[in-house]
Amino acid sequence: MKKIKKNEYYVYIYLNPIKQGKFIYGNYKFMHEPIYVGKGKSKRAYYHKKYNSHNKHFKNKLEKINQPPIILIIAEKLPEHKAFILEKELIVLIGRKDLGKGPLCNFTDGGEGCSGIVCSKETREKISKALLGKIVSQETREKLKGHLVSFQTREKLSILGKKRKHTQETKDKISKMRMGIVFSQETKDKMSEAQKGKTVSQETKDKIGKASLGRKHTQETKDKIRKGNLGKIVSKETKNKLKISWYENHKLAPNNVPYIPRLKERKSDYEQG
Repeated sequence: MKKIKKNEYYVYIYLNPIKQGKFIYGNYKFMHEPIYVGKGKSKRAYYHKKYNSHNKHFKNKLEKINQPPIILIIAEKLPEHKAFILEKELIVLIGRKDLGKGPLCNFTDGGEGCSGIVCSKETREKISKALLGKIVSQETREKLKGHLVSFQTREKLSILGKKRKHTQETKDKISKMRMGIVFSQETKDKMSEAQKGKTVSQETKDKIGKASLGRKHTQETKDKIRKGNLGKIVSKETKNKLKISWYENHKLAPNNVPYIPRLKERKSDYEQG
């Protein structure tokens, strides 16, 4: 598991390479005009020039300059709260352009960040509503395909998923949302291929069996299942497996006498029934 570093944050400043001069702010002196102050860790300082910045004003500024910006790391190896404090001090000291106090493209006074933030239920609902109906472009899908998730991350997601329990209301919403979805033959083949070789533990089988007890299909569902099975050809091997499964579930042997469990290698006896 990756060790979490406590002092991994830093504060950085973007400078305008085409606007030279002496720019003095308190104890800080720059040979180019500062245009943005930020706080981050890892490669955060280089995110803005590599990807589209969420700050449209800053994005337009970088496009207008049309040259690689100068990036200065002001302080590093800081705990997050100290990085926030320094970020706020620099923004106030240099001044924001939107407030008419300086050249910075920052739209906030800094220090707010989003690390470890927990959204309220109202905010989550707003985000969910905003995303409804949005169609992801083929280009974005291709980018997501190339994103590899580490084994440790998959393990963490798996553990979180097992702990999470949906309310009945959420289950109903998911069920309603999935109604009418028709998978293409290509998707079905992929799903089938992905399941090949997978073995289900006895514990999982017992849980599925327990969950299915007492469940009754509506007439509409029965008709759909019947319609879906029409024309399907079942192999002899599958028929034998279904027969054995039925006998075992009903605790009966082929001649309707009480079922007595037998060794696996003798299951072939049922095939004669």
